Amino acid sequence: MLSGSNTTTVSSHFTDTCVRVRKGQRVARGEQLGLVGLSGDTQVPHIHFEVKRDGKIVDPFTGLNPSAGCGDQSGVPLWHPETFTLMP
Repeated sequence: MLSGSNTTTVSSHFTDTCVRVRKGQRVARGEQLGLVGLSGDTQVPHIHFEVKRDGKIVDPFTGLNPSAGCGDQSGVPLWHPETFTLMP
């Protein structure tokens, strides 16, 4: 994820006892944040991940507001280019 003072992320539903970071902490690419868990009101293990720019939710795959839809290719992905080589 590109860093910047106007970009924030939220991650939740980690295993309660295995969170390895704290609120407000800066992390490096590749740093483990915690382990997937079943915390909160959920039926399957998963991680909720949210990205905000200037307080507004953006799709990290397009850099655009999610309402832009799948067909809008005008955005720039927020992921580091190497990330795409790791995706199936």
